[in-house]
Amino acid sequence: MKRLALLVGMILGLAIPASALAGETEPVYWKQIEGNLEVEPAELTTSWGTSSSTMRFENLVWERWGEDIALGTGTVLVNSCRPHCLAGNYVRGDARVWLSNARTVCGPRRYMHVKVSVTNLPQGQGPYNEDYPDVTCKTGSMANPGGRPYPAPPAPFPTRKPKLKRTMAKSLYKRTVESDYTFLKGKSKYIRCSRMTRLRLKCRGKWTYWGAYDGGTSLGVWKTRGWAKKDGRDYETKINLTHWIIYPGYDFKNGPFKYDASGYFVLR
Repeated sequence: MKRLALLVGMILGLAIPASALAGETEPVYWKQIEGNLEVEPAELTTSWGTSSSTMRFENLVWERWGEDIALGTGTVLVNSCRPHCLAGNYVRGDARVWLSNARTVCGPRRYMHVKVSVTNLPQGQGPYNEDYPDVTCKTGSMANPGGRPYPAPPAPFPTRKPKLKRTMAKSLYKRTVESDYTFLKGKSKYIRCSRMTRLRLKCRGKWTYWGAYDGGTSLGVWKTRGWAKKDGRDYETKINLTHWIIYPGYDFKNGPFKYDASGYFVLR
């Protein structure tokens, strides 16, 4: 009987990992952008892929690691964008970093979400609070396809709707996009609408703009699809926007990023 118990114990011992017997837990990693997996990194970079949006965190000391949320404190370098972002004038401040959403979808268990708080920057700078979308498996970049690079809660239903004397579906569609994203005003390339029903039209549109990033130029492309609907004197628009940032001359593209826009109007 003793020999049987010993044999069972040996079999169970082989089936149980050594780490479990020692009371150890599976390590949790963070992946640097285009870098390796690390545990409690002393440095960490967050970026949308352009130098003007990059924050470099240094001298990080982690109060917690391996739990649902990792918390670290340290210093940060932020582009002051003075006199402009391309000048590359960085300033230093204090930072807190939260890592969360640990998962095994990319192989070893790793944190997939990062949130930061930056304070004590030179006068007139910040403070900043950034809550990024989940990072990608391959690059660790914040520019996650399908993510929301500029998180914002949905706009509440307005209590007072803009009053219009005359309108068309195309103008409502255009106005909805450009009221939410004012830098796109005057940059529309086309808006095409087709009738779905007597009171509802389906539309598609495209906006483009040029900007300067990383010492060169970039092309921002916004493609949209949605609808404009009439209900009595009320007009409503719902639009989905997909955004890419393209760098001419480089084999590099950020996106797509996903956004939503909505508008409510009253014809009077």
